Amino acid sequence: LIFASCAGFLAAFYFPTSLWALYALAAGGGLAFTRGCVSLHTQALCNGDVDLLGAVSRQCGMARTCSDVFGFVVPPVIYESVGWGGFAMFGASQPLLYCILAIPLHCRARAKEAAPDAMDKPEVASRWIDWALAGAFVSTELQWYLLNAAVPAALAHGYSFPASHIGVVFALGCLVSFAYLFALPYFPRVLKKHRPLNLLITYFGMTASWLLMAFCLAVPLPAPAFTVFVFLFLAMATASQVVLLECIMG
Repeated sequence: LIFASCAGFLAAFYFPTSLWALYALAAGGGLAFTRGCVSLHTQALCNGDVDLLGAVSRQCGMARTCSDVFGFVVPPVIYESVGWGGFAMFGASQPLLYCILAIPLHCRARAKEAAPDAMDKPEVASRWIDWALAGAFVSTELQWYLLNAAVPAALAHGYSFPASHIGVVFALGCLVSFAYLFALPYFPRVLKKHRPLNLLITYFGMTASWLLMAFCLAVPLPAPAFTVFVFLFLAMATASQVVLLECIMG
């Protein structure tokens, strides 16, 4: 899947005016779902330590929010500086960089499996709850994509935001999500609920965010109120994905 993403960017580089190359770029970008790959590498690295798995899952969520910040800032700068060719080559280099970083983890996991004292674990059949958790995770991704499509249109047409300011809003929202995940372990005990209550809280926060954003557009309320609810959704969606990945990875 990572190489499919790289191939999409290379097609866009060599055939910048072809419509099929744009489709290949979009398809490759959709196939490069790195969260699943990172989750598998994290699971292999933690070697069954549930506490370490929870901490690393939270750090992966923080890393994802940081990458979102760079995703809204760096590619436009590269495009304005060196054009489409430079942007396409930059995109093609990222999947290759991920593969280079993933090789040591893959080799370490293979070495543990080949160790003489390694115990063969029985294969566990999939349960319905695993499929339910996977569906819940996909629902958060779909909501995320919907937010990426709907919020820029709302800011541009409802509040007359220029395109550059819309990217800044998303970048700030990702920073808010990063700060929320970073501060989560230090919250008072009354605010740190265990599963499934913490998952219910985050989903309630996402639902409330959608309703409040719609209310801001219907009344209408000022743009700062709308952006606050966008930030709320990003923080709740990020936290819910961290919890879901912990559940899916055991």
